[in-house]
Amino acid sequence: MGVIVYNISATSAKVSWPRSPDCLDTFYSVMYDPNWNSLLMGYKRKSFMHEERIPVSQTSTHLANLHPQTAYFLCVTCQAANPSSILPVFFTMSAYDKPNQSNQLDFLNKKPNISPQNM
Repeated sequence: MGVIVYNISATSAKVSWPRSPDCLDTFYSVMYDPNWNSLLMGYKRKSFMHEERIPVSQTSTHLANLHPQTAYFLCVTCQAANPSSILPVFFTMSAYDKPNQSNQLDFLNKKPNISPQNM
C-alpha cells in the first residue's frame, strides 16, 4: 500500500494512502509506534502502541500527540490484515523547527521529498 506521510511537525503528522478495493472491512487500521524493541521482535498488531481506526470511506488521517525528534514505525492495513514485514519509518521534527508541507515521505516511491531550505 502506498503510504504518504506529510505535514510532519514535532508533535503531529498527516498520513494518506490509496483506497483499497480489496478491503471489505468497515475500517482501515493506522498503527504507529516509537518503540523499536517490541516491533523488532515481530510485526504483530499487539506490538503497536497506537492504533487509529479510520472508516473505509476515508484515505487519510491526522496523527497527534507524537513526541518530538522521534522515529515512528507506521503501518496502514485493512481491518483484518496483519502488518507487513517491511514497515516504513518517519521522523518527527524538533520542537524548534517550523512545519512545512514539503516535508513529506512517499513510501510507495521509497524516497523523501524534502526541500533544500529545510535542511
